[in-house]
Amino acid sequence: MKKVLFRAVAAILCAVLVIVSAGCSLGTDIDNLLRPPRLSGEYLEIQNALETWINSKLKDDKLGNSGGYVLKYPRSGDLRYRSSVMLEDIDGDGVNEAIVLYQYGSKNSNVRLHLLKNINGKWQSAGDVEGVAPDIESIQFADLFGNGTRLMLTGWAGSDAQSKMLLVYSLIESEFENVFDSMYTEWVVDDFTGCGHDNLLLLSVNIARNTALARLWGKSSSENSLFEMGVAELDGYIGSFTSIKVEPAINPNSTTVNNSYSPRANKYAAVYADAIKQSGGMITELIYWDGVRLVAPLYDSKKKANEITLRQQHVPSMDIDKNGRIDWPVYTTVLQENAANEGSQTMDRTDWMVWNYDNMEVEVNFSCILNYADYYYLRIGDSIPENAVGQYSPVSHTLHVYVGSEKILEIRAVHKSAETSPISAPGDSSNVMQELKSTDTIRYEAWFTDNPAFGLTAEQLNYIFLPIVPVSG
Repeated sequence: MKKVLFRAVAAILCAVLVIVSAGCSLGTDIDNLLRPPRLSGEYLEIQNALETWINSKLKDDKLGNSGGYVLKYPRSGDLRYRSSVMLEDIDGDGVNEAIVLYQYGSKNSNVRLHLLKNINGKWQSAGDVEGVAPDIESIQFADLFGNGTRLMLTGWAGSDAQSKMLLVYSLIESEFENVFDSMYTEWVVDDFTGCGHDNLLLLSVNIARNTALARLWGKSSSENSLFEMGVAELDGYIGSFTSIKVEPAINPNSTTVNNSYSPRANKYAAVYADAIKQSGGMITELIYWDGVRLVAPLYDSKKKANEITLRQQHVPSMDIDKNGRIDWPVYTTVLQENAANEGSQTMDRTDWMVWNYDNMEVEVNFSCILNYADYYYLRIGDSIPENAVGQYSPVSHTLHVYVGSEKILEIRAVHKSAETSPISAPGDSSNVMQELKSTDTIRYEAWFTDNPAFGLTAEQLNYIFLPIVPVSG
């Protein structure tokens, strides 16, 4: 009986600890006994200052939120700002302020943002503002007014992933003042117009109406306000965005720019937004300021869709060849003589496309056989002809490359986290493999034909085989 009682008590205590660690509130009695995890160093001083302020100002507030508090963390956004405590020079005086995200009392209460200043080496509370939701989606800082001060952009969870609320705060005399708000799905901050300071680009999706828009905001002539500089329609059948990248502006006259693509250089920073359509395919929207208006040239206004970048493979756009330009993949099916082995996947030719900013056309940058499962590609050219096709075995992580019925190349990826065999161990082939290249997480091995018609050598293979860094998002 004692053992049963002991197990029951232990189970209850474990349940309490699990709920507490998840940041949930258990009611007034428990809250008064528990404290959020203690920070360390300077962050502990900031936390202590916050607690002093809470005890003096909010302990008996009229909202009925008696109890403790929990630190809150943004659910997404810039990795630099995914903490509950952030240090940032908001007012431009050369000294960092501290912003703490916390929730006071009930788990259903809104997240609050607390401002602290370091005065004579001691952190002191300077301001506090209540957000609009129990969870904060993301936070970022930007100089949208061009005066050297940093505005605080806060994204708040909405009723769904497409309907979130953006609130932009300015620090005026140590008080947070809301200077802009808008519904959004994603936002991006950069100098998109060559103005010398940040602009704000909002992407919005309305699934019910099958519409999507990009809206660019910049500093207005009046003080402390933004105005809408331009609007561009996007594919109306977007379900969600998966990754957003900014391609920086490139001066075509710069001596550091590769002449092979300088005639196609963009004069203003451009956004490449990968999105999953409601039907399941992936597209890439290109959005940029052309000096007069905001444009999305890959969108077809007649079809109200972006078909030119549509692919069923969820491979994102990226600067795959590290030349400063963002490419997106297009897949071409190659007729093959050999039948695919059971359990293998066919890997056809992948053309990486770029946008020519001068003639406003899509161009092929280069072609390859892409293995995104193991993060590498093989450039198609002299040694790998255009009619080459790959068969990939996901079990052994081995790619077999054929030209017609002749196998010319095998590449096996050995993921170091699962590495148990020597380099010469066969995968699904009897060919002896030799080491090719390695990254921090994967070692690559290869076998290649000695048929002189293809000119494959170890040196040539090292040239055409290139590992890639996966795109998060």
